[in-house]
Amino acid sequence: MLCASMNLRVLLRLFCGARLGVLVILSLIVVAVACAQVSVLTQRYDNYRSSVNNKETLLNPANVGPGTFGKLFSRTVDGQIYTQPLYVPSVTLSDNSVRNIIIVGTENDSVYAFDADNPAASIPIWKTSLINPLNGVTAVPTAEVTNAPDLHPLFGITATPVISWNAATNSGTLYVTAKTKEIVLGVPQYIWRLHALNVVTGSEQTGSPVVISGSVPGLNNSLTVFTAMTQNQRTGLLLQNNSLYIAFGSQGDYGIYHGWVMAYNTGTLQQTAIFCTTPSGSEGGIWESGCGLCVDAQGNILCSTANG
Repeated sequence: MLCASMNLRVLLRLFCGARLGVLVILSLIVVAVACAQVSVLTQRYDNYRSSVNNKETLLNPANVGPGTFGKLFSRTVDGQIYTQPLYVPSVTLSDNSVRNIIIVGTENDSVYAFDADNPAASIPIWKTSLINPLNGVTAVPTAEVTNAPDLHPLFGITATPVISWNAATNSGTLYVTAKTKEIVLGVPQYIWRLHALNVVTGSEQTGSPVVISGSVPGLNNSLTVFTAMTQNQRTGLLLQNNSLYIAFGSQGDYGIYHGWVMAYNTGTLQQTAIFCTTPSGSEGGIWESGCGLCVDAQGNILCSTANG
């Protein structure tokens, strides 16, 4: 998966045809060529998580090499990137310019949209911060929730978002989850939220954000409750049939945690279903190394669990 040290530069790769990504550190990038582009709206291209762009027509062994394949330019962001960057072509902005855009999320709870083609366009098309430090809302310091060394110094946006995009109307929504630390009456609270952002402007859509919460029946009439502090949302988001599916594992195997899958209506952002892998036990987290929940040909949603 993609990651970077704090404030390292993001490198853009644009493949005509259109294979696209944003990689951090040691990334080679092909020179952009003007042609029809293919959207990358979800982790690994599709809900099968196939990692296949079957419309690629340009790349071949002859033109992927020294002199024709290399870095185009770089961009600086405010935290580590564990999300797979997404790509939306031919977006008409408020100034009526048409851009191909790259969207990335960071562990500092920021979402950026960059021009995918212009090396001189160093300023983001938009940047949306999902924190408010002046009011005590920040990304989560790693040391406060786990001793695990994998993510430092902050937890924020870790899972790959998903985009619903309508090219005909030039409109769409980016669904992204963010973890925050919030001071309430002097007491720190750890909260997961689901945000729905306008793809063109980065602004919150109506009804966004919502707090992610839930519970299921446990052993002996007990209640197993989702605890934001110990849960980490690593698995890529899934958009299927107007429902958004979000899966959780643990925050570095710390504390008592469970595997969870929650479904939300994309229009209202209301929770419509919830599943816990270990309602009468613990662990059973869903990480999948950041890969998204997948869907088979019959519409079944598939995931893998670990521990417990």
